[in-house]
Amino acid sequence: MKLDKSILLLLVIAYLSVCAGCSDGTYTAEKLFWKANVRFQKLLQGKDTTKDVQKEIDALIFSFSEIILRYPNWKSVPHAHFNIARLYELKNESDKARKEYDKIYEKFSQEAAICVFALNNKAILYERENNWDMAEKIYKQINSLYPYQENTLIVPLYIAQHYMKSDKKEEAQTAFRDALAFYNQAIENSNETTVLRIGCISYAVSCLLNLEGEEKAVGYLQSLREKYPDPIIDAWTLFNIGKIYQFNLNDKALAIKYYQQIIDKYPDGDLAKKSKAEIEGLSR
Repeated sequence: MKLDKSILLLLVIAYLSVCAGCSDGTYTAEKLFWKANVRFQKLLQGKDTTKDVQKEIDALIFSFSEIILRYPNWKSVPHAHFNIARLYELKNESDKARKEYDKIYEKFSQEAAICVFALNNKAILYERENNWDMAEKIYKQINSLYPYQENTLIVPLYIAQHYMKSDKKEEAQTAFRDALAFYNQAIENSNETTVLRIGCISYAVSCLLNLEGEEKAVGYLQSLREKYPDPIIDAWTLFNIGKIYQFNLNDKALAIKYYQQIIDKYPDGDLAKKSKAEIEGLSR
């Protein structure tokens, strides 16, 4: 049977298109990464039946390294570096793990999410070694490079809480003031989202409770209600005030009052459900 020339031409074009799509190695890279990642997840979950775990770790490091070498421009190369770093952590080779995390930040600084995780894991490694000075330096680096992201907002508060737990009161007070200034700046930044502002408000309240006590924290929240007439922010500030009266001041009546305001003003919101649950608990 002879094929029509036009059909034959279309088949050739289709074949060449497929080849062109595979020429950058994307499909092969994805396949290799998927296979290695399945093994890696089994290892992390303790489901690996391999007798020699160290040998399996080395084999996985080789597999992910091979992907990086063969397909350096593939989009998931940063994740391959990240997995290698985690594998070095499993081997208790912290220096090699940190070097791998460094590669992510140095080569893919525009990939904010994974860079944050890489720098955070690097800081945690220093904390495990009781090297707080280096850990704090990296935490501050995260805060400086990627300040207004939901998964980095807690960093300034975390630093302050570290000093408080370490019973370093003077350093803790300074860190809480620095954190409060950071959160206020983020809240003031009109370019930031309501969700981010809510996170900053919660962390700012934590700072104020440590610095100046409950009354100042409540006053701060009331001022935000007036300044930002956003229903979500209003509900969230009311909820925080309720929490302060409930847990910090042990004033059940005022706690219920603020929770009830949320229910009355925003009956269909998520916080209305939480407020009802809190009132039920307080009324028992």
